[in-house]
Amino acid sequence: MRLAWLLSFESYMVRKVGGLAEVPPRLARALREKGCDAIVFTPSHGVKIVDKAETLQSVNIRGEDYRILRYRVNPEHFVIEGGVFNDENVYSGGRLLEKSAIFGLVVSSYLKHLVETGSDEIPFIIHGNDWHSYPALLLSNALSVEKGLNLKLVYQLHLLSKLKISLDFLSSTTGISTDTPVKGVEGVKPFEYYFNKAGGWVEKLAYLTVDHYVTVSSGYVKDVEKNLGWESRGRIDYIPNALVWTSKEVFDTVAKHYEVSDPLDPDERRRVRKKILTENIARFKGSIIEPRVEQSLKALLEHYELDDPKAFHEDGELVFHSGRLAGQKGLETLLGSLERIIIDNPRVRIVLAYIPVEGCEPLIRKLGEYQWAFKENLRVIIGKIPMEDYMALYFAADAYIAPSRYEPFGLVAVESLAAGTPVVASSTGGLKDIVVDLRRNPEEGVGFLIRPGSRLELAEATVRLLELMKDPVNHEKIRRSCVKRSQEFSWEKSAEKALKIYFS
Repeated sequence: MRLAWLLSFESYMVRKVGGLAEVPPRLARALREKGCDAIVFTPSHGVKIVDKAETLQSVNIRGEDYRILRYRVNPEHFVIEGGVFNDENVYSGGRLLEKSAIFGLVVSSYLKHLVETGSDEIPFIIHGNDWHSYPALLLSNALSVEKGLNLKLVYQLHLLSKLKISLDFLSSTTGISTDTPVKGVEGVKPFEYYFNKAGGWVEKLAYLTVDHYVTVSSGYVKDVEKNLGWESRGRIDYIPNALVWTSKEVFDTVAKHYEVSDPLDPDERRRVRKKILTENIARFKGSIIEPRVEQSLKALLEHYELDDPKAFHEDGELVFHSGRLAGQKGLETLLGSLERIIIDNPRVRIVLAYIPVEGCEPLIRKLGEYQWAFKENLRVIIGKIPMEDYMALYFAADAYIAPSRYEPFGLVAVESLAAGTPVVASSTGGLKDIVVDLRRNPEEGVGFLIRPGSRLELAEATVRLLELMKDPVNHEKIRRSCVKRSQEFSWEKSAEKALKIYFS
């Protein structure tokens, strides 16, 4: 059995902030089912692993002690705790670069330990996810050259950051010197050669110094190629993300909490929708995961009354949207379309559920002002809500909107389809791979695709979809198509694609 390490800065089985936390552990579990022994490496970020854990290695870095814990869950996790990883803030707090470097030092230290002790647990694949894992890949690369290891490095890009760092910083934090030999697209060269070729851009440096560079959808491959340059054409592949939950899990959860017998019955859906909009939404209070972000937003949320959601006075067609509170998600387009949607359909009820990130204060102010302006039609939930409440909102919605300016994959769209809810989405990245447009394929369509950034198209498509969903025949047909389409995105298929890349 070949061993693979999947490196991730977050995992839903340890500490979750965003969608990345779902991917490596679910892919690792699917890989194990295919016979590949996959292990997830992740920092603890303040989470104390007590049960089902044993210490694999202790290492001192810059005077601070770190431990690698074998966390016996499925899939198995190697959790790094101590030092900077006692900080509960995952991405905020100003120590992200330092955390990334130390993550790399600890991972490579363990790899070196395995090599020097002649262990039979040396990985064949190290699969890093996003730039936070790149220092670990870089240090593993250098060790592979030094020790003559048969080691394949895979870098998976989930979202372009275009982060640039200095050579001095990278050298001082990781110990990689300018003349350290590393392997890359042009063979073994001094590290400085590849660093200069990348201009300090971490994601291009990764492209130059790994065996396989992948992203998360065929649509996003083209976006990445445009950014990395013409020479990358044909050298980037993808391992698709997949369903976090199945339709059965959604329907079973909703049935448990709302006593639903037929999840495709329009009357059942309307009953659940009314219960949520006029009663339950008042208890859908979000929790903010990162303490630093929570503290910075506390007064602002209170001022705009975004810390205490209110129920709607009346039921109406429900439009749902969720995700990280970042400009990438198309908030300006969404808010700019609201007035037209509401004028065309005064009974529409719009629920926006956001996970806040550091620096999102201007967007919070804007959301608060819009909720005041459209108090009969709009509710905003800030923070993470329980999974069963997310499922219920997806299930109750007549339409889900995903107006992202760009989107590597678009997991929210697949989640919505699994709940049987059609999607209006920007024709970009992974979203255009997921959403089959009803105008082009009325038999298998699951929503509408619009031009990214078009407020008019978003409003018109949303109103049109709501009208279609009022008809009982269309309602059942479209919802069945949504469920069927969601089944195309399974972790089994993702694992099969990963194995082809690993062993090619």
